[in-house]
Amino acid sequence: MWSGLKMVGPMINSGSLLIGGVVGWLVGRWLPERVKVSLALLFGVVTIGLSVPLIVKTDAMHIVVLSLIIGTFIGELLGLESGLERFLKRVMGRFAEGESEESQVYFAQYITLIALFCFGSMGVFGAFSEGITHTPDVLLIKATLDFFTAMIFASQLGVAIAFIALPQFIMLAAIYLSAAQLAPFISEMMLNDFSACGGIIFIATGFRMCDIKRFAIINMMPALLVVLLLSRLWEQFG
Repeated sequence: MWSGLKMVGPMINSGSLLIGGVVGWLVGRWLPERVKVSLALLFGVVTIGLSVPLIVKTDAMHIVVLSLIIGTFIGELLGLESGLERFLKRVMGRFAEGESEESQVYFAQYITLIALFCFGSMGVFGAFSEGITHTPDVLLIKATLDFFTAMIFASQLGVAIAFIALPQFIMLAAIYLSAAQLAPFISEMMLNDFSACGGIIFIATGFRMCDIKRFAIINMMPALLVVLLLSRLWEQFG
């Protein structure tokens, strides 16, 4: 259905975020707090559930596990997640200079949401996967989650949430285009191992969304590149 179309996932995902932010700004104030809490937990469970069909694709789980260990080790050494937070605070902090304490808190929340929408594991994995396979399934699911997530947060922080759609689209489009360049070199085995690696990161993401355990998800992201390299080596020499 999608094979003749390009960048479907990034466009729909960011469009959903934009619309969800506007809808939340307009009507979200009437949403009961229990609904917002329940939906947030449900999104975490859905993310964990998505991991199952991705993980079972691999026939080389040892490669996936090794990649996660090496990739997370690299991410932790580089401090990717904390580095991203510092960068966003530095950029956004310029807008908050001289503002009240309430404004400072608002910008801190906004920075967290930029990281969530633009650098989340589902977005990175989904855009990369679509760039290789031209199948936007993961980003279509993420679009649904982002619509309601944006609606919930826009009810609290206002229409500014909708504006995150622009940097999100730029990020997803860049990942998609980069993956499209790599597509000719990606074998079926490599893609299956990549999917399994992403599936395990989804579990960690779901735990974080459910507030069970705060995994440093961004520090795990290098594993998605490491698994492609190790899978290729295993395919040739294993």
